[in-house]
Amino acid sequence: MKLIEFFCRKNKNEEVIRLPQTDKERIEVLEKEVEKLKKFNDKCRCKDVYKRYETIHKWWLGVVALAIALVTMIVGVPSIYEAVSSDRQIDEITDLTQTYKYVVLAGQTGYDEEKIKYYTAAIERTDDDPDLYYMRAKAYFDYGEDEFAIRDCGEALKIDSNYKDAYYLRGRIYFDNGNYDKAIEDFDKHIPLNFEHYHSMYVGYSYYYQNKYEQALPYLYNRFPDRLVEDTFGDNYNENLDIVISECYKNIGKYEKAIRHLGDFYEEHLNRDGTEFSGEKLMEIYEASGDQKSYKEIEKMVEELIAENKLIEENEDIVFTIGELDKLDLLRMELMKRFGIKHK
Repeated sequence: MKLIEFFCRKNKNEEVIRLPQTDKERIEVLEKEVEKLKKFNDKCRCKDVYKRYETIHKWWLGVVALAIALVTMIVGVPSIYEAVSSDRQIDEITDLTQTYKYVVLAGQTGYDEEKIKYYTAAIERTDDDPDLYYMRAKAYFDYGEDEFAIRDCGEALKIDSNYKDAYYLRGRIYFDNGNYDKAIEDFDKHIPLNFEHYHSMYVGYSYYYQNKYEQALPYLYNRFPDRLVEDTFGDNYNENLDIVISECYKNIGKYEKAIRHLGDFYEEHLNRDGTEFSGEKLMEIYEASGDQKSYKEIEKMVEELIAENKLIEENEDIVFTIGELDKLDLLRMELMKRFGIKHK
C-alpha cells in the first residue's frame, strides 16, 4: 500500500482530510496506523484463538451435554422404571381382581363344568398360582376327567413341589384307577403327619390289593376312622377294615388273628346280612387252615340261612316269629361262640 493513501483520506462525509505537511506529522500518522495495525493483528490472533477455543468449547459442551444426559438418565430412569413398574402393578392388581372374581364365581356355581371354565379363566390371568391348578384339578376329578385332574396336579407341583393337597388328590386318583404303585409313591413319600389317616388307609389298601399282605398290615393297623373307609368304599363288607385285616392274616397263615378280627366285624354287624357274610368268611379261614370239620359245620349252617333268606325274598309279606328264625339264631350263637363274643 502506497504511503500517499495514508495521508490523503476522506472522512465519512467524503471530505478530504488535510494531508500532513511535516515529517513529524507524517511519522505520527504512520505510528497511529502501525498501532491500528497491531490492534488489528491482535484482534485477528484473538479470532484464531477464539476459533480454537470455540472448537474446544464445542467438545466440552458435548461432554457436558453427555454428562447431563447421564445424570438425567440416572435420576430419570428410576422415575421411568417406577412409572412403568407402577403400570405393571396396576395391571397385576387388575389381573388379580379378575382372578379373584372368577374364583368366587367358581365357588358359587354348583356345576363342575362351570367351575372348570371359571378356574381356566383365572389361570389365564394368573398362571403361577398352584392353588388355582389344584382347584381346577379337583373340579376335573369331580367331573370324572381323571387324566386332566392328574395333569393339573402336576402343574401345581411344578410351581410348588411341596404342595401336599396335590399329592393327596393325585394319589387318590391313581388309587381309584388301580395304579397302586404310583398311589403309594404319592402318599407314602409326600403326605405329612397331619394326613396320617388318609396316608395309612390308601397305602395299606394299595398293598392289600397287590397281595402284599405283610406290607399292608402296619398301615392298616393305624386304625384310621371307619368313616374314611365308608366314605371311600361305601358299605361294602369286603372293604371293611376288620375284614381286610382278617384277610391279610388269613393269607399269611395267622388264622387265630384272622378269626379275631372277623369277630370284631361281626360284633358291629349283628344283622342277618352281617351274620351270613361272617359265616362265609369264617368258612374260608377254616378251609385255608385245613380244619375241615369246622368248615363243614359252618358251611351247613350258612347254607340253611341262605335258603331261609331266599324264602324271605320270595315272600316279602311273610312275617317270622322269633321261634321260626331257628336257622339264623343257631348260626348267630355258633359264630358268637367261635368269636368269643358274650351274649348281651
